[in-house]
Amino acid sequence: MMAHTMLGYRQKFELMKSLVISGAQRLDAAVQRKGHMRNVGGISIRLAGIIAAGLVTLAISDSGGPGDPVPGFIAPGDRSPGIGWPSSTADGTPNKRSVVALPDGRFLFWTEQDPGATGLYWFDKHGQFQHPARLQTPISTRSAVVVDATGWVYVAGAFKLFVEGTPDPANPQGANPGYRHVRLLRLLPSGRLDPRYALAVTNITTEIRSLALQPDGRVLVGGQFDHLGPVSRVALARMLPDGQVDPTFVPALTGTDSQPPEVRHVFVQTDGKVLAIGRFSISGDKPTAGIARFFPDGRLDAEYRLPTDITGESVTAACLLPDDDLVMAVQPRFGPHRVYRFRSDGRPMNGVEEGWEVANQVNTLAAGPEGSFWAGGDVVIFAGRRVLQPVRIGQNGEVLAALTGVWKSGPDGGRITGLIHGLANLADGSVVISGDFTLAGDSGRPGFCRLGPDGAVDLDFAGGGPAGPASYLHPAPAGGWYVGFKNTSYYNRKPGTGVVRLLENGLQDPGFDAAGAVPWNIWSFLLVRPDGYLLTVASSDTQSGWSLVRLRPDGGLDPSFKPSQLKMAHYLSAALLSDGRIYLTQPQTNVSALRRLVRLQPNGEYDPSFPPQELPFPYPPRSIATVQIPTPDGGVIVGGDRFLVQYTPEGTLAKRFPIRDRIVHGLWQMHDGHVLVLAGASAGVRPPHELLRLSPAGELDPKFLPPVMNDISAVAPLPDGKILVGSYSWTFREGNQTRPRLARLFPDGSLDLSFDARLKDERVHGLGVSADGRSVLVGLQVIFSESPSPVRYPLRLLRADSPLLSRVRPTPDARLRFEANAAPRTRVLVERSTDLRDWEALEEVVLPPGGVLPREYAPVPGTGTFYVRARPIP
Repeated sequence: MMAHTMLGYRQKFELMKSLVISGAQRLDAAVQRKGHMRNVGGISIRLAGIIAAGLVTLAISDSGGPGDPVPGFIAPGDRSPGIGWPSSTADGTPNKRSVVALPDGRFLFWTEQDPGATGLYWFDKHGQFQHPARLQTPISTRSAVVVDATGWVYVAGAFKLFVEGTPDPANPQGANPGYRHVRLLRLLPSGRLDPRYALAVTNITTEIRSLALQPDGRVLVGGQFDHLGPVSRVALARMLPDGQVDPTFVPALTGTDSQPPEVRHVFVQTDGKVLAIGRFSISGDKPTAGIARFFPDGRLDAEYRLPTDITGESVTAACLLPDDDLVMAVQPRFGPHRVYRFRSDGRPMNGVEEGWEVANQVNTLAAGPEGSFWAGGDVVIFAGRRVLQPVRIGQNGEVLAALTGVWKSGPDGGRITGLIHGLANLADGSVVISGDFTLAGDSGRPGFCRLGPDGAVDLDFAGGGPAGPASYLHPAPAGGWYVGFKNTSYYNRKPGTGVVRLLENGLQDPGFDAAGAVPWNIWSFLLVRPDGYLLTVASSDTQSGWSLVRLRPDGGLDPSFKPSQLKMAHYLSAALLSDGRIYLTQPQTNVSALRRLVRLQPNGEYDPSFPPQELPFPYPPRSIATVQIPTPDGGVIVGGDRFLVQYTPEGTLAKRFPIRDRIVHGLWQMHDGHVLVLAGASAGVRPPHELLRLSPAGELDPKFLPPVMNDISAVAPLPDGKILVGSYSWTFREGNQTRPRLARLFPDGSLDLSFDARLKDERVHGLGVSADGRSVLVGLQVIFSESPSPVRYPLRLLRADSPLLSRVRPTPDARLRFEANAAPRTRVLVERSTDLRDWEALEEVVLPPGGVLPREYAPVPGTGTFYVRARPIP
């Protein structure tokens, strides 16, 4: 944990404890389960345990608490950043989407305009969304982003920054005296604003269009301006590391043809010289065509001249290669688009002074491996060769690699060429591209993907994940997870499929391919045998309607499974016995609204030892769905509309369970033999759901009293008797504590507040618990207000439990008792707080043998709730 380093005393960290005393009165007879997450002094501590005498036990977990993400799991579906970004701005112009590689392997994705949002988003090296820029005020436009070697991010754009008590220089008497117009800011690697660095301007028409970093931390800025803050600079300037304008760099730029000067591209060569491209001339020098090089002190390098009539105003994209070669894409006033490459002294590469002709515009250029470069935009022809972008070009203009194209949907429903706005080259020769597209080649890649040096799509980067919610989640016997999708498919690999197997790290397992057997989606259930075979109802291109299929561990159809004379329907349910036999509900042939229960042999044929049973639906039924689970003796429990019954292995009706006038929506077998029943009303009527527990004898457990709940979508029993419950929209409550969408219940049904998944806008569609009960896979539908993709369907692996380093328990007289790793004779500082922010030091105490602090601690006078912590003194 980060707190280990922050405190500087790793070995004593586990002694860091806190205590909550609720009220001045002790609850002598009350024993209630409670718990929640607090952050004390930058250290996350989880409150969990038992309140006795008004005190809450606390414990510190060294590896995250219940509900925290499991490290190392690359969540599929959190990696689709392009969906939802507007492809054009309000006036119809394209909305640039660009990408920058970070020094630690992560990526920063940004858009020029993103109304109401920050427009800057961090992704890890696998393309997984991490967080947006954490700013109080959205940036209205962004024009350039660069990242230094430490991960600090410099952003040029147009936004306001609130500074208390600071008037706006552009409008001192305005209505918002606390705001400053800012054109350049710096963000920490976490995405938070660096308050020490912000370039405020007095002229709100000031624009910064380009940025370049020097190795010493200074930043070159180019744009259209005559002042930066109070300092006079025209179109090009250099900023010091503290955000001040560098007084030693003063280039003399002027405008052309009554147009104000503007620098659109700026680069720093390895020798420290500065290249500027745009619309400008140089004061005191013969006319310059908007391309010039300057010495580090701002003086013009008069010997740098390009042997062509290119003007800087016509350059649509440019990049500086590692050997200081300059590559430029040009859109001349007359004639075709061209790409040029010049050596560091201005000579054309290999004497190709006229450059290479391209069809359509080049929006972005980036360095490639071995002296090559990447080009993207709307390119379809390069140097007379038809290509599908992006393309990698060699030193002589040869096409070294080309993707099979990026595409998006056209107005007639077909696909048209997509646009590439950003390229970020990586050290291994691969490249990350961004833009306005939904397909890269034949793979679903909405706006963001990574390509190898040969142009092949990296199927395990970004874009991989469900196209809709995952409802069926099961641990795979050999490790990893089986995931099934209802009414949708998994689009990471082509073609799509309704069921996939994920590796333990969250990536799709290439050894399982069910695209041929389940090309679209599944319905009703996904059952997993111990040998890795799967049973499901799937839609198929080769079989009409819905089919009961069994899949091999590699995803192919099992030819030995031949269910004959079965009428398939969407509302089938099934239960799988350990010997491979299958209970199945199916419609009767004469009355489709009724259902009957049959049992199949492992090969799919009817089992003659179990006569078909007509299920006791009332007439007319309000719902035709059924659910079922096997019993330990080989029988089955089946539930549906106003009935819940149990059959013996021989087909005898053994029991009817009292469920009143309710529909059984779900059944789950607990590890101790109890059965969980989710009951509710019919579709369209939504009173609170009821979660009931039946004893092994079939009796309702009156001691199981879960909280009020509704809109329940998934339930998952844990090996320790606790229960995970997920919802589309419900927030679970106990007192003033809430757990939106996902909660864990104690065995008696009360809310376990030590489990906190911290969901906000997510809807839970499915839950799957690992074999050891330590983790839970959650299928979500996410509507992020602050993310680039407004709707996504991630799969997240969370901790279902967590080992504790040590514990502190209350004593009956309101003292603290340290257990487990408590070290006698350790000096601790006892502090008290009412808000967990401001702490009052009470005393220093030497921890005696036995770990019990020597005195009782009382609340602050006049307060009802207070917090006490005892932490070791380093």
